[in-house]
Amino acid sequence: MKCPQCKQKVPKDVDRCPGCGAEIVKKSHLRKFIVLGVVLTLLVAGVILITSLDNPVDACMDAFLNNRFEEATAIYQRDIEKSSRRVNEITPLIQQRLEELVSAYRTDETRYEEIKTILSDMQGFPLLNDQIQQALYFVESLHSSRAAYTEAQTLYGEGYYALAILELQKMIPEDENYQQAQKDVADYQEKQNQYEAEAAAAAEQQLAAVTDALIVTPDEESAGPVLRIVCKNQDPERTIQAVTFAYTLTDEKDANMKFVDGVGPVYFNSRECVLEPEDSCGDDMDIPLNKDVTGAYPLKAKGCVVKATFSDGTVWENPYYSYWLKDSLTREEYKSYQESQQKDHGDGGATGTPAPTPSPSPAP
Repeated sequence: MKCPQCKQKVPKDVDRCPGCGAEIVKKSHLRKFIVLGVVLTLLVAGVILITSLDNPVDACMDAFLNNRFEEATAIYQRDIEKSSRRVNEITPLIQQRLEELVSAYRTDETRYEEIKTILSDMQGFPLLNDQIQQALYFVESLHSSRAAYTEAQTLYGEGYYALAILELQKMIPEDENYQQAQKDVADYQEKQNQYEAEAAAAAEQQLAAVTDALIVTPDEESAGPVLRIVCKNQDPERTIQAVTFAYTLTDEKDANMKFVDGVGPVYFNSRECVLEPEDSCGDDMDIPLNKDVTGAYPLKAKGCVVKATFSDGTVWENPYYSYWLKDSLTREEYKSYQESQQKDHGDGGATGTPAPTPSPSPAP
């Protein structure tokens, strides 16, 4: 062995060079330390690698995070379920995954189907199944709530305020639009109230039908008195589909106004006239009175009711006051009647005594 300083040969067992005094480092000792360090490093790395590969929690979570739930379930039941330490280790990891999925849906509605499918498939996992179901229920509820809010806005824009309110009532407090929806309910209700008030006013001001009851005498060939109803439609947007007439008669001679035969109201000759849309609603409709009930006395029509049904389902009903019916008039009386009506109303063809027209009101 040579001295690294003076290059002279030195004995193997000396620590310093006899010539220059330089320290002599023995290579064999250095090699031993290097080899030992390498061996220890390899041992530690091997233990870590083997431990990592053998950790069932990591293997289970790898399958769980990649949506391989059948594999994750098998690992859990085989290697984790019976170890409380491993169960405690994996529990927060499962909870974290659930929170991530719910949070992802909260911020991105377009991922609804994806996240719903993941949570649905996850339900078979044996750990935290209640929390998994709760997460799925929340995602579905939030989706329905958001859809209800969107539908409410659409209905509001179309003027369906009552339906819009019903949609807003389906929302859940966790919805980011919930607070705004509570304000919208009040606004929509105000609009609905305004709409109902306007509709009620329109029903009164733009009545679909105006009727007059005209009492006329029959011509010589007629079987008896006639109650004539004139039905006029003043609503250009609706047609009258059916009109029903009903009335009662009382005996004029009875001072107490008892009904015919003393048995109470007698409804007879109630008639329903179905009108086609193209038919004129202004035609007079003659309803002959029942001669057998009329008898020999002049009678009084009491409580004549006219009811009209329109194409949109609306029903309008107008009650009338009492009118006298005469069993017969002379031709001169009849002609005088006609002339007086033509003079009063200027209609050129109206006959008889017009009924007072009560203030109409729409049916409920």
